[in-house]
Amino acid sequence: QYGHSGNYMRFSTSGTERMRIDSSGNVTIGNPAYGANLGQLRIISDASSTDATLSLFGHNNIASGANFAKIQFAMQTGGTGGQTVAQIAGEAEGTSENAAHLVFSTASGGTLAERLRITSSGLHQFKGELETVNATMVMRFRDASAAFKAGIQAVNSNGQMVASSAAGDFAIRSQSNMLFATGGNTERMRIESSGNVGIGISNPVLPSGWGRVLHLHSATANGSAIRISDVASGSGDDGLKIGNYAQNSYLNNTDSGFMRFDTNGAEGMRLDSSRNFLVGRTTRTGLNDAGHVFGEDGYVYHTRTGNIMWLNTLSSSAVAITFGASGTTKGNIVINTSSVSYNTTSDYRLKENVDYDWDATSRLKQLKPARFNFIADADTTVDGFLAHEAQAIVPEAVTGTKDAMRDEEYEVTAAVEEVTDEDGNVTTEAADAVMGTRSVPDMQGIDQSKLVPLLVKTIQELEARITALEA
Repeated sequence: QYGHSGNYMRFSTSGTERMRIDSSGNVTIGNPAYGANLGQLRIISDASSTDATLSLFGHNNIASGANFAKIQFAMQTGGTGGQTVAQIAGEAEGTSENAAHLVFSTASGGTLAERLRITSSGLHQFKGELETVNATMVMRFRDASAAFKAGIQAVNSNGQMVASSAAGDFAIRSQSNMLFATGGNTERMRIESSGNVGIGISNPVLPSGWGRVLHLHSATANGSAIRISDVASGSGDDGLKIGNYAQNSYLNNTDSGFMRFDTNGAEGMRLDSSRNFLVGRTTRTGLNDAGHVFGEDGYVYHTRTGNIMWLNTLSSSAVAITFGASGTTKGNIVINTSSVSYNTTSDYRLKENVDYDWDATSRLKQLKPARFNFIADADTTVDGFLAHEAQAIVPEAVTGTKDAMRDEEYEVTAAVEEVTDEDGNVTTEAADAVMGTRSVPDMQGIDQSKLVPLLVKTIQELEARITALEA
């Protein structure tokens, strides 16, 4: 029906207007009171139980992958129909009329290209980049209850992935390798499908016989390192560093504390802050504490219950220990097939002013052999000398000075290890051992083998006198 007063065309059924084309060419389907803007097609439903619907029906006899229905968008050019610049199409999946894909396309340079596909199973396949201009969240992921679970976010010039604070896992999965790039498209890290991780290298090398590897590689001569630090280390260069540089490997603690090595849940070795290497013990001081001390200054001692050291050679004869001073050998202990020799340097080429004519008997008679017991072993009586008495007659047989004292370092307060609660909060701060110095006796010692030349010479003198008397 044509309305002359308004210059419109009206279409009705059962006495009710269903569609109107106004004088400007706008089309309204439904209640004409809502009107239409220029170039618009409006479908309007007045009934709350009825949806306003635009249905496009294509033939079901169509090849899989072909469009069976579509909506196209074009801009007018000089009053005539322009080229299509956007399109929404229904694409057949197989030849069944029960499944299809929805394909969104746009044109750049006049050619339509697919940008987004919603498959029949509900997958969203993006054929370009996701970008946000004004909002900070590029993409949000929610569960069935619409609760936020994860998202991809753009903050200023930075990008980040965010996860909900609610309980649950946040998983990133790949059917093959997983690559991480920065600076455009420069690969920085790779997780292989086998689980091996490479940083700075695209093919992390698994050492023979090992199951997994974290491979750090530097393409320059500056080497690679792992740095581990906490709030006590600060943000500077302190902390633990494990690195490789110029074919050398480093385990470096630049903090002021110690380095501890544990096995089977217990401490086995320690390198303390003074660079003393301790095995089976935690401090250098305490001679009665079992363990081994290898001091930075070259001082070494071993303490244990029972036998202390076993030296074994697989040769018929070998030097077990060499003694020297300023790099010159002064003696050694030699292990032979059936005995051990304790040697001190005695080569004639090292000696001068050799004299065979001297009085041994008079000196020997000045020695004062005695019987005594040591304070630490009151039940055992032994034969010997008092060191300072023998020193006056054979000084080379005795070391030290009578009544001498020396300074000894000792532990005033033991070291304290850091203790944390189950939440990782520090309940007891770590502290180094507090050391002190005290004066203790510097005991003299005697090497009774140094008396042998005096004994031999005295016997020779006695033999000469006996021979003279017998003559």
